[in-house]
Amino acid sequence: MADYSKWDHIVDSSDEEKERRERKAQEAKSIEAEEKEKEIELQVEIDRWLKRQVAQVQKDQEAKASRPPELTGSAFSPRIVNDEERKVLAMLMVTAHFEVGNTNILKHHDIFELTRKHRWIEEDPGTLELLCIITRNVTQKGASLPHSGPGIPPMHDRMVSILNLLAAPTKAGCNPGYGKVFELFALIGDPKTKKAWDVREKYNKKEYAAEAMFDSLLDKDELSDLLPKRNYIRRLCLVLTASIFFIAWFIYMIFTGQHSTDNPSLEKLKQGDL
Repeated sequence: MADYSKWDHIVDSSDEEKERRERKAQEAKSIEAEEKEKEIELQVEIDRWLKRQVAQVQKDQEAKASRPPELTGSAFSPRIVNDEERKVLAMLMVTAHFEVGNTNILKHHDIFELTRKHRWIEEDPGTLELLCIITRNVTQKGASLPHSGPGIPPMHDRMVSILNLLAAPTKAGCNPGYGKVFELFALIGDPKTKKAWDVREKYNKKEYAAEAMFDSLLDKDELSDLLPKRNYIRRLCLVLTASIFFIAWFIYMIFTGQHSTDNPSLEKLKQGDL
């Protein structure tokens, strides 16, 4: 009598392939869930830090309210975000961050989701002004986010990333207001012209963050008030201060870029896969 037991353990190749795909999908879900949990933990940590910074900005703004109108400062008042808005900014700072030489273009779905649900991020110029003031304070005081683990960048770097994200659309010629981030990513995600490639290069180098900081320093009501008074010395000092800050920022960005590491996502962008 023939013995067919040797065939009992034979598995159809299609079943093996199905099991392999299911196993990989399960592993991917596990990794995604772990990364999401880390993002939420980091959001809480950033929100705690951001709460102190916003409180300081609010305190400074209240002090300015007692000064003469010509000394009140920027053309746009900073948006003093509430608790829920601050948490949104904290998550955007988690999502938008990338190292110089890398990119966050591949995170566009998560970024769009935040800007779509919270239109004030794009519509209120006070949001960008708030971030500029906080970044200036961080730079001056040397404040940073305590490192809770390896690979977590200091707060200054995250502030640069979110500034770059929100300043780039207007600087790149996108329509202002709601939808400008989407328009920017449509432009640099699949560049068709030299201008689009130039915009993407500037964006990946975070040069738009430096421009936003420069504008915030110079865009003062007091600057226009100085002209009729012929107070050129004071005006010159303001311009020189802004210029020195801009140069220091530029050197910092170059130094950071030289120490950035290669990333497969960037290689995909270079090859035109995005």
